[in-house]
Parts: sequence; C-alpha cells; structure tokens
Amino acid sequence: MSYAQTLPFIILERIVDYVLEFYPLPGLASSSKCDLCIAEWALPGVCKHWRKVSLTHLYKSVSWNTIKNIRGGCKTSRFLSNKFMNAIRNEGAGVVKTFTVACRRDMILDGSYVKGLGMLPSTCKVLPGVSILDLSILSSSDETDIDLDESKDNILSFCAAIRRMFPNVSKLKITGSTRRIQPKDDELLDTITCRLVNPDIPAASAESYVKFSRSFSSLQYLNGSISGHNSPVIELARRHASSLEFLAIRTAIPEAISRICYRSSGEGLVYSRLKVFSIFPGGSEIHFDTKYKFQEVRHVPFPVLCTVNSISPYPFAGDVVFRGNTKTLSKLTVLLTRHNLDMFLTNGVLRRERLMALDVAEYMYFGPATGTMPISDMLRAALPAESTMKMFKFDAVHPIRFESVWPSLETIGARMESLRIRSLACTLEQVISLVSVLPLIKTLEFECVSTPSLMGTDRLHDGCEGACRLASHPAEPGDKPKHVRFMETHLDCICNDMAVAEVLYMQHYPLSLSLKNFYVGTRGSNLMLASRMVVLMSLLCPRIGLYDLCGQPAYDSLGQRLEQSRLESTRQRASHA
Repeated sequence: MSYAQTLPFIILERIVDYVLEFYPLPGLASSSKCDLCIAEWALPGVCKHWRKVSLTHLYKSVSWNTIKNIRGGCKTSRFLSNKFMNAIRNEGAGVVKTFTVACRRDMILDGSYVKGLGMLPSTCKVLPGVSILDLSILSSSDETDIDLDESKDNILSFCAAIRRMFPNVSKLKITGSTRRIQPKDDELLDTITCRLVNPDIPAASAESYVKFSRSFSSLQYLNGSISGHNSPVIELARRHASSLEFLAIRTAIPEAISRICYRSSGEGLVYSRLKVFSIFPGGSEIHFDTKYKFQEVRHVPFPVLCTVNSISPYPFAGDVVFRGNTKTLSKLTVLLTRHNLDMFLTNGVLRRERLMALDVAEYMYFGPATGTMPISDMLRAALPAESTMKMFKFDAVHPIRFESVWPSLETIGARMESLRIRSLACTLEQVISLVSVLPLIKTLEFECVSTPSLMGTDRLHDGCEGACRLASHPAEPGDKPKHVRFMETHLDCICNDMAVAEVLYMQHYPLSLSLKNFYVGTRGSNLMLASRMVVLMSLLCPRIGLYDLCGQPAYDSLGQRLEQSRLESTRQRASHA
C-alpha cells in the first residue's frame, strides 16, 4: 500500500490545489486552473490511488475556453487537445457533471466550431455523465454581421453536435458577453433552446422569454433574476406551474407576485414540484430617498406551494405575508425586522416541523421608529422549542449578549449542526458551555470577549499582528495571509503563556469530537485574542480542521500539534519532579 492511500481525501485535494496554483505549466498564469493544466499534468510515476483522487477533484467541473481561438477548425481542434479529451473520457467520464463551453458567436454561425468538434477522436465525442451544460456565447470585437437566415444550417448543426456530445443534459445555462443577452442573439438562442432542455437564461430579453414559452411543454428551471422583465417570466411561471422546480424573479411589486400566486379567477396556483423560490430586488422598483428610508412593501402573498423547501424573499423589509401550504419548507432565507416579526410568529412560518436551515439577517430600519427589536424576541421566533432545526445563521446589526441566546440554544442544542451568530459575544467559559450542549455541532461562529483567563500575562504581542521579532521575515508578495503567519510564528508564545490550558484540558477534554469549522471574530480584529481562543478550543476539540480568524479562513490540524506539545510538556515536568 502506498503512502498516498493512507491520506484523507481532503488532504489530497489541498495538495492538488497547491500544485496547480504555485507550479503551473510553462506559459500559463500562476493562478490558472484551466483544462490545459489538467490535460498535461500526467502525474508520471504516481500511484493509481493518487491519480484517481486528483483527477476526481479536478474533473468535478470542466471548462472549454475558446475565446482566444482564431477562427478555423484546426486552431479550435488543437486547443481542445486530444490528450485532454482522452483524459476526461478515460478518467473523468463518470465524474464530470458540469461542463462549460465558451464559444464566439461568429464561430457558431460560420460553422467553424462544429468543424473543430468533428476533428476530435471518436472516443471523445460523447460525454454521457454531464447533466449541466453552461453555454457562454461571446461576441468578438472584429465580428462582422452574419445573416442568421443564411447561417441557420450551421446553427442547427451546432445544436445537433452539442446534443450528441452531451446526450443526458438535463439543465442548460446560457449567458452572453454582457449581463444581458443582446437582441440580435434572440433568434440564435431560440433555435438552440428549442432543441435542448431546461434552459437557465437569466439575462434573456422579453421577446426571448415569449419564444421560450412556445418551445417547452414542461419547463423545470426558470431564472429571471437578471432580466427584470416581469411579465414574460410571470406568464411562463403560470403556464409551467405544475413542472417548475426552480423559480427566481426580480421584482418588488406585490401585484406582480400576486399574478404568480393566483389565477385570474382568484384560485390559487399549485406548484406541485417547486423546491426553490427566490425573489430579488427589482432595481428601480425599490426606492431609497435622500434620507435612506426604505419604501416598504406590504402584504406580499406567498404562492400556494406543495413541495417548496427553500425560500429567499430577500428584498422585503415590510410585512411579508405567507399564505398557502408551506409544511414542506426546510430552508428559509429572510430579512427580519420589528415590522414583520409578529407576522412570522402569528402565521407560524418559523415553526414548521421540517425547517432544517434558517438564514436570518436583521434589517436596520431607517424610518421614524428607529432601533432594533430585542434579540430575545427574534430568537424566540427563529428557534422555537419544537424546532427540528440543524442549521442556523444570524447576522445582527448590534452585538448580542450570550444570556439572551442561551435559553433557546440550550433547548434545541441536541439537534444543531451549524450555528453561526457573528455578533454573539462569548467569553471562553461561555463558549465551553455552549459547545457542551451541542453534541452534533460541526460549525460554530461567534465573537470572543477578552477575559483574564483568555488574555494571559504576556501583553507584548497584542497589537503586533505578526510584524514583531517573532516573525521570521517581513511579508512578501505571495506569502501566506497575515493571520496564518501570525498563528504560525506566535503559536509557542501563545501556548507558553496560557496556564489555564492544562486545567481546561483535564476538565473538558474531549469537549467535542464533531466540531470541525471554527469561526472566531473580535471587535477591532484582535488577532492575539482570536488566536488564543482558537488554540484553546483546538486543544479541547481535536478535530477542528478549519479555523477563521477575524474573517480570514485557514486550514490546520492545530489539535494534533497542541496535543503533542501538551504531552511533551507533561513528560518534561514529570522528569523534573
């Protein structure tokens, strides 16, 4: 058995990322992770396990970039190398799920792109495992106008070639060179989408949406988050209510959303398969005056849905009224204010038995009734005693006292796997108490507060931020981030100054064997304070692999290093005794 077979998969993934980032092939940018890197990195003399793991990681999403190609089949074929296609076919055919094709509009219209695909070896012309195709149609600066009528055969050939190469595509995403598809591309897109299924075209024009509505008998994915054309998107949603699984719309007008929810007769529409429903701000439809007062949107009806499990009504700071069947709701992203808190409590939207994930952002209302709601009321709404919630994220405007959170968390802590309250102010003792009632916790985020037990006696490095004599050398371009260098250079200094560590270890180890992701913030980005908290919690929770200091993430196995350091110091004290 080779040594690589004993390494965890995540370690191998990081090694692959590191190699591609710092040791690219000649002629490629240092940060490039393009298809040519994957194609030419043959991994000679490496065991089969390492090759399989690395290719599996790299082939999760594959991209063909033909933007720089000169028009002509031979140039296209040379860039889309046979070696690359053979590698995908042999090593990654069952792994590749998403495939991105970036091609110029003129290459489709004059047939050069299809010629390039035709020059590939026969074994590389079909990728049956791809289910999501991202087609990026780009315009070139020297592009000449090409008559679509004369190029219709080439367009049909392009559609047929793509369909043959990706026979099992279930979702198609089409984007343009700008955020919005150009009007001259409407007919091109219409021809393409008529022959491919489930288009995701967030930037299409209103005319294109009307054409698409005639082309599909059962639409599953409707994304109108960029276009801003409400009427055609709404008509599509109404027509395909029984088949839609994803619906996104850009609007803040209650009447527009009412048209999504109800028929003209007043009868509610039933979206029997809808799983994700997102509403985005409507640009000019949401107004801010000179005093930054939000123009409230009141009494927005929620669609009569049957299987929705993810809702994101982000733009609403007024009274968002949910109506209909939301018993299957499992994820909710919402803005909570004093003005809609009572509605959430009254309608029981946050008390659904299957609500597993909740992402809450507190909206600061700038109107006459300034101020924020009591955090205890908001948590009472978000974390009821009968909740089955596993993931809870809350972004508050002001600091949150630990005492206001503790009763709710203590009640439902047995089921919580991810708890991220960025402004939750916790002392070291409170964090230990919190983790002790969260037996399944995997991700924890809070803001640490300084206490004598956490600060230690050595105050020389409180503000140095890694620029003191302990640093091996000044920061240079390409070095590790500041917080990582600070942790590495000050680790011994931190450990030697924390006499409380041995006592806490004897009392609480192991505090948690499930905690893996640890996010620590401070007021003023105090790296020393955050580092001390990370060191102590890594000593008590040995499986922490990702820690975040003041918004800067890093990967390290601090728990194992600290455990070895603790054992060594114990042996030394025993020998002296």
